[in-house]
Amino acid sequence: MELYCIRHGQSEANAADIHHGWGETKLSELGRSQAIKAGELLQHIKFDYVISSDLLRARQTAELALPAYTCQLDSRIREYGVGSLNGRRVEDCMREDGEPYLKAFNENDFSAYGVESPAMVSQRINEFMRELEQKEAGPYRNCKIAIVAHAGSLRHIVYYILGCRLLKEQLAIDNCSLSKFRFENGSWTLCFWNYTENIE
Repeated sequence: MELYCIRHGQSEANAADIHHGWGETKLSELGRSQAIKAGELLQHIKFDYVISSDLLRARQTAELALPAYTCQLDSRIREYGVGSLNGRRVEDCMREDGEPYLKAFNENDFSAYGVESPAMVSQRINEFMRELEQKEAGPYRNCKIAIVAHAGSLRHIVYYILGCRLLKEQLAIDNCSLSKFRFENGSWTLCFWNYTENIE
């Protein structure tokens, strides 16, 4: 089984540096262009399945990058929730909330703002990944799967595969970047990470 993981294109919230978490925000014009270019990079690959986060920016990316495919939606690979931070500019949060916000931002732990903890994010991502592994023995055997998700959920996919966590700054995930993993004989292999040639 081969996984091609795609982060969604730039959203309007990304462009304005606004927290959006589980909120519905559209792709910006740049984000739409990024998604189309990502599709061009993937056009030589025949996917057996396309799975997307259920959030709008991921769905739009999947539709633009892979228009020939029917997309399965899965809420387990959606972004971190940000609770009461939703809709607030990062700059305003830093100024108004100070140290507690900076700690939450740096640790990707927004549970103090009324949402799930990192452990809860890991739980849903790990469940998703274990299901893929189990299906590899059946319908997913030797297949190619495109996954369209978010920086937060893609980080947790990497944590699952590596069996450890990395600092956010150690794991760049650009808008519409492509990363590939292979699952074979019960083991994962990283093929490439954060590939963005001509995406910007």
